[in-house]
Amino acid sequence: MVDESMDTTQLAQAPQPWEYRSRPAWQRLPIICGGVLFNFIGAIIIYIGLLYSNGKEYFPMENARYGLEFTQLMQDNGFRNGDRIVAIDGEAPADRADAVERMLIDGRRHVTVVRAGGDTAQVVLPEDFAQQVLAAEDNTLFAVRQPFVVHSVLQGTPADHAGMQPGDSITGINGQSLFIFQDISAELARSRNSTIILDFTRHGQPMSAQVSLGDDGKLGVSVMPFTAFLPVEHVRYTFWQSIPAGVQFGWETLASYVKQFKLVFTKEGAQSLGGFASIGQLFPTAWDWTTFWFMTAFLSIILAFMNILPIPALDGGHMAFLLYEMIARRKPSDKFMEYAQTAGLLILLALLVYANGNDIIRLFK
Repeated sequence: MVDESMDTTQLAQAPQPWEYRSRPAWQRLPIICGGVLFNFIGAIIIYIGLLYSNGKEYFPMENARYGLEFTQLMQDNGFRNGDRIVAIDGEAPADRADAVERMLIDGRRHVTVVRAGGDTAQVVLPEDFAQQVLAAEDNTLFAVRQPFVVHSVLQGTPADHAGMQPGDSITGINGQSLFIFQDISAELARSRNSTIILDFTRHGQPMSAQVSLGDDGKLGVSVMPFTAFLPVEHVRYTFWQSIPAGVQFGWETLASYVKQFKLVFTKEGAQSLGGFASIGQLFPTAWDWTTFWFMTAFLSIILAFMNILPIPALDGGHMAFLLYEMIARRKPSDKFMEYAQTAGLLILLALLVYANGNDIIRLFK
């Protein structure tokens, strides 16, 4: 269809009626858009199937009863652990992803929080907040604070030696009253290589035990997820409801990615580009079909957007030349197309080397 090798021998031959190059520009344009459109449509079909089979689950911000735990960067910008985000530029965020997008991508700077004591405060983010997050290489921003309730105990760990059991709820360390997972984890880290008195409840009965911590300051337990204590919203879709919902989800995902793309043109954004290793890290360590299909759809949307960029050798480059042909009513010369094709391939190869080079550099940091 498109001979990207720019074979002069083949190009010198007269176009056959069945060939792509024999068609007028207005017919070639929708053909060259086919790959981009299918990537996007394929992602939407996947989203429709996922929403129909699994529905949608999200955690409303107002359900964070114990507040939020913020990264050090967020604390440096005025947040305190235990704050609850109630509004960003006057609008209440729907969930964590919505809050992160408003602050990090949309550049909204005025955040209203409710402190642990019930007071309301305003946090004003700096204009370079997104660049700060990229430089810190941590876009988590915050996590939901939750009680420390043991889910399972690993054999041979300090918790196992102390006789702890699944369902135990930690309430204090060395006489200090603590029950939030993040606060307890921080106190355990400060108490590493020492013996502590751990207070906890079991079936409603207060208990305590001596625990000898190692170098890592960890008990050796897994913790109940916050969804076990805080209500999560579930939305179910019929087949016909899943179609518009899938289209909307796909469009919102594309719009969000396009807005994020502007960060690539900052110093921090360029340094955060990644290649094959970064793509691999998007997937979880344990196999999960739902995650696999969500990531497949997301990568398909990324390919749709990247392929439509007006870079020669990509579909977007061909579209740009076809639009020029339709406006100027003449094709670019073969020599120009040859040079443009070569330049486009060099740009893509440079991006490939740069992105994967960033991955290699990060391995040695």
